[in-house]
Order: sequence, then structure tokens, then C-alpha cells
Amino acid sequence: MTRRFVAALLVLAGFAAAALGAQPRTPLESIQANAVKLSSLDLNADLADLEGFGALVGDARVVGLGEGTHGTAEFTRVRARMTEYLIQRKGFTTVALETSWAGARDLNAYVQGGEGDPRVLLARYARLSWPWRTEEMLELLAWLRAHNASSAVKVRFTGFDLQDPVSAADWVSGFLEANAPELVERVDDLVACVRFSIGNVLATARFASRGEAGAQACRERVSRAYTLLETRRAALEARAGTLEYRQALHAAEVLNQEAAYLDARLVNFWTDANELRDRFMARNIQWLEATFGGKVVAWAHNGHVTFTPDMAFGWKPFGAYLRERFGVRYVAVATTYGAGSFNAQLIGTDLVRTLSAAALGLTVNPSEQRIPDPVKDSFEDLFLRSGMPLFMLPLRVPKTGDSAWLWQKRVFRMVPQALPIAQTPDEDWYSYKATLPNEFDAVVFVRDSTPIRLL
Repeated sequence: MTRRFVAALLVLAGFAAAALGAQPRTPLESIQANAVKLSSLDLNADLADLEGFGALVGDARVVGLGEGTHGTAEFTRVRARMTEYLIQRKGFTTVALETSWAGARDLNAYVQGGEGDPRVLLARYARLSWPWRTEEMLELLAWLRAHNASSAVKVRFTGFDLQDPVSAADWVSGFLEANAPELVERVDDLVACVRFSIGNVLATARFASRGEAGAQACRERVSRAYTLLETRRAALEARAGTLEYRQALHAAEVLNQEAAYLDARLVNFWTDANELRDRFMARNIQWLEATFGGKVVAWAHNGHVTFTPDMAFGWKPFGAYLRERFGVRYVAVATTYGAGSFNAQLIGTDLVRTLSAAALGLTVNPSEQRIPDPVKDSFEDLFLRSGMPLFMLPLRVPKTGDSAWLWQKRVFRMVPQALPIAQTPDEDWYSYKATLPNEFDAVVFVRDSTPIRLL
């Protein structure tokens, strides 16, 4: 067979392939072809491998960085690097966690050069939020402090969740003591009905015992406290400054959120409580973006950062509100893993111990857990079989061709903070059928999960 004849056959084969259409890649081939490989989990490493992430972010105002479990060290580390990139290359100036907004003042002061032991400050801030009470978070705080020490534009560290009425009430009281002492006693009285730790079992029981009428009366009283501050805007702004006033007013708004959330959770037995919490978290993130005039990176569970309005949790997540508000200038990134273990609470054991300890002012760490290997042909199974230990897969892809498989529903892990039993919880507790491009802009995969190192 001559070379000329072979060449002719190849040309004819090319025409035939063009006529019939090239066969799309398999899911595994698609992952290997389109994944953006990440080279490190370490802060201060070269950021070149994150340029694909930067292209995805574009000119976004808010980026939600999710986690597939609350207790995986690698999720904290990869999000810390992505946060470093957003600060260094994209000008983000607020780092916010799925925990108390009002309680973060001391840590924010620390990362901006203030005094204090970061280990003590973090342990106090995240006493009831164990996913953030870790050595990995200390490393991020150290990086933020070092960055701020050498940068003209300071990065703010905060939260965007409620569930911390004491800190919000203390913020309002402290502001009034400095700027309107004649209002302190009156406002303290109005917000007294929510001024307790949600981790305090006895205090939450007392609130629940008020019944619907008592909860409604509490909401009305807290609303009047907000109105008192709002109607004195001009005088308080003149005395304290606009930013100080806006933060105090937002603390009063958070107390309104707390009253509504406690009513739904403790009196109406969780009716709309989770929906309310996500709606309020979205509102608080928007407040951060508007008040400080900068871009926000928000850390939370995958189930909160997703922008689909009806995903596995059964209520509208804050990411869906942010997508409505910012459009594609809100970017949601999920994380998941292939194998290993993580920390989680166990319903009936760890959760009871945690609540009991909280009532005594103590803390209890969760337990190390392992769930079964990925379900066959699940997203995690395909990611694991790709052979790549760490990568980001963009999800803004067409519904046809090589990416069509991504639009098919497949099992995707969704591990909650508390698991029903030890060792091998039922699959329904840690996964659901997902259409990833409908829920996130990208997914980051880490092959090996190890437990967060709790303080």
C-alpha cells in the first residue's frame, strides 16, 4: 500500500468523521481535558495555577466558596488559597464566614494589626461554630494579618450569619453608651427577650415556652429598638460618624433577624426557620458589599452557596438570593472529595454532648467520621478515576457535545454538619442527585479528605 493511497484513505476518513460528527468524549475524558489542575494547597504558593479560577470570577462582586463537609481540612486550605488569589489579583476586601457577623469584631481588629492572641480570639469567636475553630483557620488569619501589615488597602474579616444575639445586643448597647447613653436602658429592655446564647439549652427552652403570643411580642419589642436608632439617624451619625452608625443599625437589624429566626425555630418548630436564615445571610452579605464598597468572598457549606432555588436541602439558599441580586457577578464554587475522613457531629451523641456543654459554657469537639467510597458513576467516582489529585472543573458549559454529561443528574455528596449514626450513615444523608451546572459555576475536587485540626 503506497503512502499516497494511505493518505487518501485518511482524508476520506476525515470527511466521513466530519459528515457523521465527531464522537463526544466520555465523561472521564471530558474531565481530563477540561479540568484546571491546581498545584498546591499552601498559602503563599505561586498563584499561576489559579488563573483559570480568576477567569471564571471575572468582575464578580461576591464569590461563594462552598464546602462539601464542614470538617475537611483540605477544603479550608484550598479556599484559603482561592481567597488569597481573590485578594491579591481581584481586589477583594472582605472575607466572611458562615458564622456570627456581630461576634467578629475582635478578630477583625486582630487581622488589621490589633492586639490579642489569635488562638484565644478564634476559640472565643467560634465556640459554638466548631468548623471554624481550627488550626487551618489560624493559618488564614496569620496570612490576612501579614497581608494587611504591608498593604494600603486593608482586608476585613467577619461573618454574615445570625445565631449570636448576645454579640449583636452588646454592639448596640456599646454604641449607645458612647453616643446616646439616655437610650441604653430603654433599648436593653426592648431586646432582653433575645439576649441569650442559642447554645444555652435553658434559655432556648424559656423562649420556646413563651408560645406564639410571647414570640410575637418579642419581635415587636426588638423592632421598636431598631426604630429608635433609625429615627435618630441624623443626631447619631453626627456624633459617631456614618460608618459607626450604620454598623450599630445593622446590629439592631440582626437582632430583628434573631427574633424572627427564634420564633420560627423554637416556637413554630422549624417552620421556615432555615429559609429565613438563608434569606437573612444573603441580606447580610449584600450589606457588607454595599457598606464597605468592596468585593466579598463568602465561605459556607455547598448547600448555602449554590444558586439553584430548590436544591437538596428543600429551601432557598442564600446563593440563589445573591444570583438574583448580582446575576453572574455572584460566583458559586463547590468543593468535594474522593476518599478519606472528616469531622462531624453525631445526632444522639455528639450533638447532645455539645448542647449540654454549651449550657455550662464548655465546648465539645465533633468526631472523626468516614463515609463509604463514592457511588459508582457518581460525580466523585468520575473525579476520583480521573487520576488528578486536585483540580477545578468549570461548569459554565453548553448542554451539548463533550459537556452534555454534566447536565445529567448524578449522585453528588452533600454531607451535613450532624450525621445520624457513626461510621456508615445511610447514603441519603450524605448525597443527592445533582445537575451541577444548574447549581454552581465550578467544582473543586480534592482526592484525599483529612479531618480539620480542631483547637
